[in-house]
Amino acid sequence: MRILCTICSKSKNETPGLLPARERYTGKHVIEAVRAASRRGLPLFFLSGEYGFISADTEIPFYDHYLHESEVAELTKQVTEQLTKKEITEVFFYTEHDESWKPYEDLLRAASSKAGVLLCLVHLE
Repeated sequence: MRILCTICSKSKNETPGLLPARERYTGKHVIEAVRAASRRGLPLFFLSGEYGFISADTEIPFYDHYLHESEVAELTKQVTEQLTKKEITEVFFYTEHDESWKPYEDLLRAASSKAGVLLCLVHLE
């Protein structure tokens, strides 16, 4: 399965309870990725420092966790398993030219490589 993916967002809808990830994350890059996935007819996923690799429809509570480089190795196994279980074959990863995205890119590069998934980076403006 081919999918479009971006990272979670520091900017979040703080409504209590569970919300689909596409509604919980409110960053500009998320809005752009939702539109791009819809235009291309691709399922949308997020790479989260808290939950790993999740569908945009996955219901999640409010949380505040930024992925640090020191956590990448530990989370790589989980994300590799998630990619394999969901039978992902190709990921179009919407990313920004920003140093804060580096741990997420490193995580997805490592997990994609281990899962045999083709990774295509698409840089947002």
